Amino acid sequence: MQNRLITTVMSLLILTTSHGFCSEAEPKARLDGLWEGVIVYRPAQIELDLTVEIAADPLVGTIDIPVQGLKFQPLQKVQIEGSKVAFAFDRFPDKEDAEGHFQFRGELSPDGKSITGECSGRNDGMDLRLPFQLERKGDAGSERPAVVRRPLTAMSDAGDELRAAFNRDKDKIRLVLLLSPTCPSCLSSAWVIEKYVLDPSREDDLRVYVVWGPMLGGENEENARAATSRMPDPRVSHFWTVAPTVAAQFGRAIALPERELGWDTFQLFAPGATWGESVPAPVSFMHINKPLPEELALNGEKLADWVRGVRQAAPHQL
Repeated sequence: MQNRLITTVMSLLILTTSHGFCSEAEPKARLDGLWEGVIVYRPAQIELDLTVEIAADPLVGTIDIPVQGLKFQPLQKVQIEGSKVAFAFDRFPDKEDAEGHFQFRGELSPDGKSITGECSGRNDGMDLRLPFQLERKGDAGSERPAVVRRPLTAMSDAGDELRAAFNRDKDKIRLVLLLSPTCPSCLSSAWVIEKYVLDPSREDDLRVYVVWGPMLGGENEENARAATSRMPDPRVSHFWTVAPTVAAQFGRAIALPERELGWDTFQLFAPGATWGESVPAPVSFMHINKPLPEELALNGEKLADWVRGVRQAAPHQL
């Protein structure tokens, strides 16, 4: 009797499975698609945005790292096994050594919407192991978000246009960035500030002015126009200068040595500060690539905290 009961139950299981009444097998994990994310060199300090697009059958794809000037670089060895994914690319495909070769290995989330892992490779003689994250944004071949470029104002040597905007917004918190439009660390810094300071808050009490200039010597106005896409927030105004005058004034505002210009600095001004004969002293500032204290190195999270501190300290002026 017991054996007959077991046989009947087994027969029912086989029957229901064959007719699809049991739960279906989980769909096969997919790596193909349009992905966007970040490689983190130093959290909130140096982060590289990236876009990965992978097609199926066979698995092939491309990678964009805008801050490095890389677009539609072909991927190599695109693989998925279970939830484990991997792909690679060569920044310098003609080089025979490992310089510029990067391997991405990661884990696909159970819902198939994200990948987290590690990017390893060699760049400028250094071995790197950096965390990366990707979020699925659509299918392969999906229309990518349009690149948004903001208006760019060409300044006079004295910076009168920036001075007028700075004083017009004197009731606002103001942040002034002085950057090169072709320097990777400058472009990364602009993106970090957009991500950590602007994107999380839509407060209208903040204005950001980006001064793009020939810090390296060969930059031009078209470079600056392209760089405005790194900070598309409407609260940001972009300026271009060919003269060192404005950078010199902002250098003096933070008491840099006499011949040291204010490039690579991020200066925060409280409501009420006015630019008269000279740039007023900021309430605080950060930098990149400067021989200044490490605690003043750019950090997007810390800078966002500073902005909130200024907001709380002077609510009656906002």
